[in-house]
Amino acid sequence: MVLCIAAPAQTVSVCGNVSDLRGSPLEGVSIESQSHAVSSTKTGRDGRYCLELPTGEQILVAKLPGFYAEHQTIQLAGSESQILNFGLVIGGMFPLKPLRLTGRIVLENGQGVSNAEIIVSNLYNTRIASSTRSRHGGSFAIFPPDAGRFRILAQGPDIETVSRIIELPAQADNVILKARKSR
Repeated sequence: MVLCIAAPAQTVSVCGNVSDLRGSPLEGVSIESQSHAVSSTKTGRDGRYCLELPTGEQILVAKLPGFYAEHQTIQLAGSESQILNFGLVIGGMFPLKPLRLTGRIVLENGQGVSNAEIIVSNLYNTRIASSTRSRHGGSFAIFPPDAGRFRILAQGPDIETVSRIIELPAQADNVILKARKSR
């Protein structure tokens, strides 16, 4: 006679906040694991949630009627709890047209900075959304994957790093980043 006993899967707590673009907490947002069928919860009045999930890669989706759903992937290992925040964008009725963020990076004297690295990252979870390099004259065009609040950062060997908070799609055209020469 052979007796098989399955060891319980190790779980990790994943907690976080869900807010709108202005940072206001959203109540009643459904947080579901697309990797683990029985794991879901809703945010409380303060926009907070917690889920117990098995270790490994998990894909979580935050959904609330009237807002675009947001998907995030997280790798869970060990026993330390993880923080995963979501920032939802009003909409969800029709697909967003592709976003295009344009601008220039210039020195204080107005001279364009070529070949600077431009990085756009999500303000809520710091994931890099897109990156590119400035062209001749300092101009750039970048295509973030979605609307929301972002940090746009420019860096290069001859300039000090400069960053700015922007909200897309409202501030998608002609963003000017003013940099100083590095010392």
